[in-house]
Amino acid sequence: MSHAGDPVAGAWDSYWNRAGTGPAYCDDGADHPELAAFWESEITSFAERHSGRLLLDVATGNGAVVERALAAMGDDDPLVTCLDNSIVAIKATRARFPGVSGVVASAAAMPFDREAFDLVTSQFGAEYAGPAAINEAAALVAPGGTLAMLVHHRGGSIYRTCSEDGRAVLSLRESRFLPLARKFFEKGFAAVRGADRAAYEKAGKMFAPAVASAEEIVSTFGADVAGGMIARLYKDVGRMHERIQYLEPGEVVAWIDAMDAEVSAYAQRLAAMMQAAIDEPAFARIRVALERAGFDVRRAEAFCPAGEPMPAAWAIVAFRSA
Repeated sequence: MSHAGDPVAGAWDSYWNRAGTGPAYCDDGADHPELAAFWESEITSFAERHSGRLLLDVATGNGAVVERALAAMGDDDPLVTCLDNSIVAIKATRARFPGVSGVVASAAAMPFDREAFDLVTSQFGAEYAGPAAINEAAALVAPGGTLAMLVHHRGGSIYRTCSEDGRAVLSLRESRFLPLARKFFEKGFAAVRGADRAAYEKAGKMFAPAVASAEEIVSTFGADVAGGMIARLYKDVGRMHERIQYLEPGEVVAWIDAMDAEVSAYAQRLAAMMQAAIDEPAFARIRVALERAGFDVRRAEAFCPAGEPMPAAWAIVAFRSA
């Protein structure tokens, strides 16, 4: 599936290509123990009160919620469908769980019949398609079924971490660290082969402010900002320069280009998350819409992991009247 008209979906393809099965917490991963405990509790509760086994996970990502569902339901053998707008995510999830079905589509336009699933879940996903996508997901819940979601909380801990990451990445891009590193290495490789060093020294002077900017970013935000990506880029470029005479020019330039593309994709993902995050008034409207649609809203609240001073997400658990 092409994402030529959807750069954010393409950015998620890039992420899932690189992330494998171990995404970072602030990058929409579901491996944080508090989040895993939420799903284990809610899915176990669903299985105890409902005989239906048709499950849909919206914006499935790396399939972390699917993993929890399969573990919680065990021998009950649920029939699971995963939906995501990233074909890479769907392929990776189906590779992990060969028994599940996969659909590549937007959460804003899901190709399913109304009231088709007994349990509809989503973690940090449906809201990327806009608040209306939550109503779309709710419409897929069968009578007596359950809607369970964790969605991004505007102002919560994940939001604030990703906001800080976004500022750091924007500063790196504005410094043109990687494009200037490319020119610097191109001139450096030429100098190693015997070309006049004047061009190399000029490129070095042009690159120096970007190097200073990267150092300042790491000093200001900390080495772990953006998952440690900026600190690693700074160190890797420095190490390559130290060994420039031993390196293959084409491989270094290709690596810099790949990292530049990854930084751009990362910035797009962060921007999408910031835009998708839901504030308190919008969350209140979601609750009202669910109640008007015939749901018994059992849980609609800020989800705050134990020991943390602020919420990580909004939690929604709602039962559709039979």
